[in-house]
Amino acid sequence: MPRTRRRGRPGGRCSGGQPPAGLDAVAARPDRQHPYSDGADTGYASWRSVLWSRWPSAGPPPHLRDAAHYQRVVDQLVSSGAALDPAMVYWHVRPSAHLPTIEVRIADVMPDAKTTTAYALLVRALVGHAVEVGRSGEPAPDVPDLLLRAACWQAARHGSVGTLPGTHTRDCAPTDVGRLIEELWKRVEPHLGRHGDDGRVGDWLGDVQLHGSGSARQRRAAERHEGGLRAVVDDLAVEVP
Repeated sequence: MPRTRRRGRPGGRCSGGQPPAGLDAVAARPDRQHPYSDGADTGYASWRSVLWSRWPSAGPPPHLRDAAHYQRVVDQLVSSGAALDPAMVYWHVRPSAHLPTIEVRIADVMPDAKTTTAYALLVRALVGHAVEVGRSGEPAPDVPDLLLRAACWQAARHGSVGTLPGTHTRDCAPTDVGRLIEELWKRVEPHLGRHGDDGRVGDWLGDVQLHGSGSARQRRAAERHEGGLRAVVDDLAVEVP
């Protein structure tokens, strides 16, 4: 992970390369906030993500060629009984059924309004980048569904440390998460800067790179009090403005 942090961008030097295909997994890494369940540490950065993935209609969406293909797959999920209705298609990313927007549903609940806002701004920039690439005529990368699911599992398991499959490379080799976040930043920075959001999002990502995701902070709070989860709740309550 980068060792330095500069205001307005994540710490370290942005790398080159093509945009990662599994951006939902990369974007999920900084927001992992759910390491505990039933009063015990699960060993995961986001146990909620693991539980949610048990739905047959949850997880990263498959490769979809166009709007008609999307609708056909949704209809097949409903007719098969895997989803009761289109609203139960719980993909990480999907178009809204009643608004001209894209819904991104992968994040855990954030600890405060500041972090929530920064993550929402990152998502807006990601969608803006995807729209720009689509309009340019560049074909969407066709990454195997199982590889994307594996990347999302790794994000839920390890949070903001370790590696993810480099889905932007030919062999999908494991790539340091810090480097992937820097590559992600390179793609979204123009969209963030257009709205004056680069400082807020860059500071948040830099903080995650230095101190870890919310799950890491919760564990540190528990360790300071010999594993007591009451201390974790108190620490979160104090952080809320």
